[in-house]
Amino acid sequence: SAMCAINWLSMAAVLDEAKSYYGVSSGSMNIVSSMYLAVYCVTCMPCAYLTDRMGIRSALLLGGLSQALGAGIVLLRRRQYEFLFIGSIVAAVGQPLLVQTAPSVSERYAPSSLRTRCTTIISVSNNLGSAVAYVLAPLLTSKYGISGWLITRFLLACCIIFLAFIAFSFFPSPPAPLVESKDDVLNRISYARRTFQMVQSQPKLYLLICGYALGQGAFWAWAELIDDALGSSKSDASIGFIGAIVTVIASCMSIVFGAAVDLGSLSLDHALIISQCSAALACFALALTCRMPWTFLAPAWLAFSLSSTPIMPLGSELAARLGAQSATPDLVAAAVSLLFLAAEITSASFALLLGSFFSSSSLLFAIAFITLFAAVFDLCLLCYSPDTRPPLLVDVDQTSNHLEEPLLLPPPSEPSPSRTTTIR
Repeated sequence: SAMCAINWLSMAAVLDEAKSYYGVSSGSMNIVSSMYLAVYCVTCMPCAYLTDRMGIRSALLLGGLSQALGAGIVLLRRRQYEFLFIGSIVAAVGQPLLVQTAPSVSERYAPSSLRTRCTTIISVSNNLGSAVAYVLAPLLTSKYGISGWLITRFLLACCIIFLAFIAFSFFPSPPAPLVESKDDVLNRISYARRTFQMVQSQPKLYLLICGYALGQGAFWAWAELIDDALGSSKSDASIGFIGAIVTVIASCMSIVFGAAVDLGSLSLDHALIISQCSAALACFALALTCRMPWTFLAPAWLAFSLSSTPIMPLGSELAARLGAQSATPDLVAAAVSLLFLAAEITSASFALLLGSFFSSSSLLFAIAFITLFAAVFDLCLLCYSPDTRPPLLVDVDQTSNHLEEPLLLPPPSEPSPSRTTTIR
């Protein structure tokens, strides 16, 4: 998941150097980032189907291989824009296999009391990958040029694939899901049709998709257009350094939100609503301070990231729970895929439209109004009861606590019809 963010935002922090390196305009470089999102929109539902059918391990390994292969294609002809374009497409093909599997991994591996935190930790790795790109790209480009950064990106992808193979070799297989549909009628219904029926039967999931598409799409568009939004008064190195610090702090705050949900201090719905409403207010503050010195800009940026970063793990976890509560509980990956699909479409659209029709001074105000509309959709979730998770997996430790004493049965050699058996 972190490698997906590195490949996606690898040129965002060094946009001027990348334009001169490839000899193209800023619009051509933005097309590469937008294509990365557009390919995701096409492949997310097929990848969700593959994840549900072939398992989490195979999905993660295939996604990691696509990231390494895409970074390697860029190195074949480092100064040709066409290979950068093709490599981004190859890396984007396997992106859904990595980004949208966080709830599925937590459902299979984590105990029920830690699932929201597990989803949060896996999801924020995408943000940490953004921080790595913002820091390493300017540093390596200033010393070794764009080619040095491209080689480093490929080596990082290879290291991640190597570590993944080691981890899956030594870690035990995940337990089988408790509910596995084998009904012939369900098997005859297509995967896409069952997904559509799931959205139709759950208006809460529909509202979540709309709010997530606007809020997370605006946040990702800000990540793409950060260089244009902050203007030429801030250097790439300072933007990358401040952005990395802000991202790390915001990721820790996401884990705090996940812990609060797991401990029962805050429902998942309310945590998501608080994050989205706070993001709308913080984005207006960021728009007002974007031309000011770092003394005023950095706190506003931090507030916006603190409130926006938890939206991704909390939204994906809520979608996974709603998918598990549907008539066919094997659609967890499909529910999360719909969420990310909507956000990727809006993110690509926002990045193209805002970057083309809005000036750098008004760009952040447009993003702030979008996040405000997202908060309105999330507030509509209050019309429904707060989410409670039905346990998908039965923990051995939990079931053993319900048995006060062992089951007493008569020995087979000495049958005693008059003896009764007590089961507590």
